[in-house]
Amino acid sequence: MLCLLLLVGCRKKEEAFSSYLRFTMDGKTIECSRNIEASGNYIRGTNLNTQVITISGDWTTSVQEAGSIALELFNYNNTTGEWQLESPGGATLWLEFLNGSLLTGGTYSARGADTKLIIEQVDDRYIKGRFSFDASMITGPGTAVKKTVTNGAFHIKRNP
Repeated sequence: MLCLLLLVGCRKKEEAFSSYLRFTMDGKTIECSRNIEASGNYIRGTNLNTQVITISGDWTTSVQEAGSIALELFNYNNTTGEWQLESPGGATLWLEFLNGSLLTGGTYSARGADTKLIIEQVDDRYIKGRFSFDASMITGPGTAVKKTVTNGAFHIKRNP
């Protein structure tokens, strides 16, 4: 009985941790409040044998506006550093607007040299970093709507 009390009394308490994922989109501050995740996978396929990490979250800024973000980095080796989000990975914004009873929205995609993801700290339990990108949604032949994402920051408890 005494041994049991000593073991229970010496057990290390898990620290409270609150993940965050936030950024500025076209000058407006966005704070994800739901489904904040950092998950890693290993993909095997005909042309793909790679480790992938996906950082994602959802937000609601008003009754009429909500969205989600996903940053997907292929060939990730679980280290700190700076990466460009290239195809097949990239950054995706999905925006939803409610105007009366009409729900509209769209998917904005970003890839390439100006799409940056910086991993500052990483271990098996947590990942922390920054990001920025310009995303666009094609609205017609030769036309697109653009969204600029700056000041992106995250610190997330990783999913196994």
